[in-house]
Amino acid sequence: MIKETQDPRRGLKIIGTYNVRDLGGYPLENGGSTRWQRFLRSESLFELDANAQSQLYDYGLRHIVDLRDPPELEERPNVFAESGSVNYHHMQMQPEGPLKIEPKEDASKGERLGQGYCAWLDHGHDRVAKIINVMADANDVVLFHCASGKDRTGMIAALLLGLAGVADDVIVADYTLTAQYSIDNYLASFENPELLPPSKRPQKKMDPPDNIKTWQDFEREVCPPETMHYMLAHISDVYGGARGYMETIGMAPVKIDQLRNSMVA
Repeated sequence: MIKETQDPRRGLKIIGTYNVRDLGGYPLENGGSTRWQRFLRSESLFELDANAQSQLYDYGLRHIVDLRDPPELEERPNVFAESGSVNYHHMQMQPEGPLKIEPKEDASKGERLGQGYCAWLDHGHDRVAKIINVMADANDVVLFHCASGKDRTGMIAALLLGLAGVADDVIVADYTLTAQYSIDNYLASFENPELLPPSKRPQKKMDPPDNIKTWQDFEREVCPPETMHYMLAHISDVYGGARGYMETIGMAPVKIDQLRNSMVA
């Protein structure tokens, strides 16, 4: 376990959320670290009362980037969508239509998920460019999120951390950290199905699967390190790294530099 993931400043204790994390404090390969209070990653924000919203505002939050699809927004609207003090950007990340993925023979579950991530990045250049350009232009705290704060959020977090100069092993550790933050809510959803979106609620109460009882189980089954290792290797091999990916999708070098500089403490 990489010690920086366990920094007590990492997770924000916000009532109505379970996976809000600051990307600050991660070491850079060439020295220094990522800046605190620049980027937050989270699950969907739909249960925050006024006090919780104020808590995030007081932390410096001024921009929300919502990566979800329209049906997800309809089921669970973001509480900041109509905010007069926080800029809300709905920027769907998932490409339209089915993606053709050639399964690698004997691929593990984690590698198959990684193949899906790579397909999203390869076929979603325009969408990702718009997302990251918004983040680069924001001078204040930006919170980006999807539904559970794992897949789409994990991909964007990896690109940001990679651009900043964070080592792959640390990026992977940030990705798998989702398991530690999500397991309690996951298990509670079997006791309280209302924690799930209406479209995903079972018709009757169910017991948690036998293979997911701890956060270690959750990591192995839901966010295995192989997934992010696979994606990072793809970005390196195909694009030459996070910066190369951002250049390929059409971001201006000056904008990329602006983003990186804003992330480095």
